[in-house]
Amino acid sequence: MGINAALKKARQSRGLTQEQFVAGILSPAHYSKIERGLHDISAKDLMAILQQNKISFAEFFKQNMISQADDENSLGDQLQIAYYNQDLNQVRKLVTKIQQLPHHDLLKIKAKLIFTLLEGKRKFDVKDKNIILQRLFSGDNWLQDEFSLDLLANFGASIFTHDDFTFFFQKIFTTYNDKMSEQTEKMQTTIATICVNYLYTCAENKFVKDNKEPIYLLGQLSQTPSLVLYKIIGHFYQCYFAGDTEQVLAIKKLIKASNLENILSILPE
Repeated sequence: MGINAALKKARQSRGLTQEQFVAGILSPAHYSKIERGLHDISAKDLMAILQQNKISFAEFFKQNMISQADDENSLGDQLQIAYYNQDLNQVRKLVTKIQQLPHHDLLKIKAKLIFTLLEGKRKFDVKDKNIILQRLFSGDNWLQDEFSLDLLANFGASIFTHDDFTFFFQKIFTTYNDKMSEQTEKMQTTIATICVNYLYTCAENKFVKDNKEPIYLLGQLSQTPSLVLYKIIGHFYQCYFAGDTEQVLAIKKLIKASNLENILSILPE
């Protein structure tokens, strides 16, 4: 939300006309153009309007920043959905919008990596790998940092070798074992995605001995509807590594009948 829209919202919430809202500061005609985004407002006039209408400076700018963050988070959510749907055209459009954001460098990194992955013209190079490594090790608390874990969830299986991925997963398992249900739903989703992708690499590389811990973490997820699918996938891999072909086929049939064909692409044959 821009300052013009935030001013309009503040005025309307107080039931004031434009003339009343800027009395003695600006002409109604000039202010009308500010609300419509046709003119910028000076810092001096903005402060005068806020002070005259007893609007807290801190609260006004805090709300404006939150709204801006909400806009950026919305783009991030749209990007994730387009990635899930393998919609390269939509990702391309969103990447253009995201690159125009004044800040949010982390979202720009994610957008670039997603576009690279979907474009399929080249594999991730050393520079891409270094971007994630730099982010993971840029602070002491990467294991609690949602964005670092989100990068690992989305791109770890594509960029790192199984041994590298195992190193990161072991750190995650040690941190979150028996503590999954205490995490936020978003954090549980991110960790569950890491578990599912790690299990896929285990199956792809036939590393049967490495599968018990991610399956165990998936079993610890909260009984939240949005997390049920991850639990089902955890059960799928448990059956897969146990050689229970009948159950494997039954779970795949359930997933397909639920119109979740995209999920089948991340499950081994």
